[in-house]
Amino acid sequence: MRAIAVLVLCVSFGAAAAEPAPEPVTARQTAYRLLRALSRGDAAQARALALSPEEFCALSRRAVSASDYRKARDAFLAALAQDLAAGLTFRDADVADCLVLPESEKNHRMVLAVVYVHFFLPDGKPLEHPLTLTFVQAQEGWRLLVR
Repeated sequence: MRAIAVLVLCVSFGAAAAEPAPEPVTARQTAYRLLRALSRGDAAQARALALSPEEFCALSRRAVSASDYRKARDAFLAALAQDLAAGLTFRDADVADCLVLPESEKNHRMVLAVVYVHFFLPDGKPLEHPLTLTFVQAQEGWRLLVR
């Protein structure tokens, strides 16, 4: 009986010590995390959910410096946060397009992208020109692509 209890105890501690495997995160979940972060004013988390300048340069052949991409990304996120603070709302993400872009003169590698349309005016009406968010699959999961 004592041996069984020791065995169960060892197995229990071994299972508790192991790191759980991270849950896969979809592009839709990343979109909602980004919007919640911006709604709360958490710019650091929003930046973490967008492509970093290094990830962008590894993905795109466009001649954009890391600092220019960083400025464009941060300006886009700040403007979106300001719109959300002013009453722009988001609801269930509607998939506008799913893209598989091959390696080309624009891309260093094949790119998987999902484009979402989210936004509504404070009165519940859709925007005249819907704002879309494009997420691409990066090494660390889905990330916002700022063009």
